[in-house]
Amino acid sequence: MSKFMIFKTLNQNIQDVHSAMRENHGITILELSKKCSISYGSVQIIRTEDLGTTRVFAKSAPNLLLADQKEESKAVLVNNLEKFSILMNRLAFKITLHASRYEVNDILQLK
Repeated sequence: MSKFMIFKTLNQNIQDVHSAMRENHGITILELSKKCSISYGSVQIIRTEDLGTTRVFAKSAPNLLLADQKEESKAVLVNNLEKFSILMNRLAFKITLHASRYEVNDILQLK
């Protein structure tokens, strides 16, 4: 293979990666590698050194929960809210108990 053919192939790979990234901004390196039929490492080098990009976004997938997962999540949330409420009531009681030990005059003298 001549030097011209290697340059042409490399240039074509760069163009392929660049156009694929323009089409889909959320495309991953692995997806670019498969789409452009070049190695994962080559895609990394092309996008960092030739195209000057520093990051390819991770592919986002919809967060779909099944009905039983939603119910379980809701039960955990309710349980945590109940625990939080109990702790807040205990804290309020301790603050009230502590404050009632002092007379108003004592509190004013502390200032």
